[in-house]
Amino acid sequence: MPVLAINALAKSYDATWIFEDVSFQVEPGQKLGIVGPNGAGKTTLFKILLGQEEADRGDVSRSKGLRLGHLAQHNVFDSDRSVIDETLEAFRDVFETEKKLRAVEDDMATAGAETMDRLMARHAELAEPFERAGGWSLRPRAEEMLAGLGVPRALLDRPVRTLSGGETGRVALAKLLLAAPELLLLDEPTNHLDVDGCEWLENYLISSSAAYLVISHDRWFLDR
Repeated sequence: MPVLAINALAKSYDATWIFEDVSFQVEPGQKLGIVGPNGAGKTTLFKILLGQEEADRGDVSRSKGLRLGHLAQHNVFDSDRSVIDETLEAFRDVFETEKKLRAVEDDMATAGAETMDRLMARHAELAEPFERAGGWSLRPRAEEMLAGLGVPRALLDRPVRTLSGGETGRVALAKLLLAAPELLLLDEPTNHLDVDGCEWLENYLISSSAAYLVISHDRWFLDR
């Protein structure tokens, strides 16, 4: 069962057809590259798949409940959150659960015997979904991804809105990969990466079980 199916898609601007009769499907875990000259409609295709633009003809079908993630060519963060907190934003609920766990543990430290059983049951109730979501490993994984993509540790506590364009692109990519969607739409993901960052991303995507569509002019990256 494909996670995404495109049938006879067509798009025009000002009576000029950008593309016509585009049909393909993406199977779970499949890796597909999209290539073509500037202006061929690659980014427009992504916008249609994301529902940001309407096609003139054709259909796009997604599997039910599909978790889809997108990396744009240009990313902007308007937040006062730190780099590390922005990267972990998709897991806000997990960290709210951690705060509740800490509060219960504080109560347990001074609780009498008559309330300890209730607190222990509450702790177990909170700990199970927190551990299932990988709560204890999320921050170390985020730091590892940021470092691999070339974001130095010194930037982790800096407000994300103060970053340069290249730094913002790397944080956006780390945030996307950490959220682990089932299907990734990556638009020129190596644009802001140095050689080490490109190698890290290549190895990550090679080992990933996610499906992805990647737009790139980097032939070495595509071959890898």
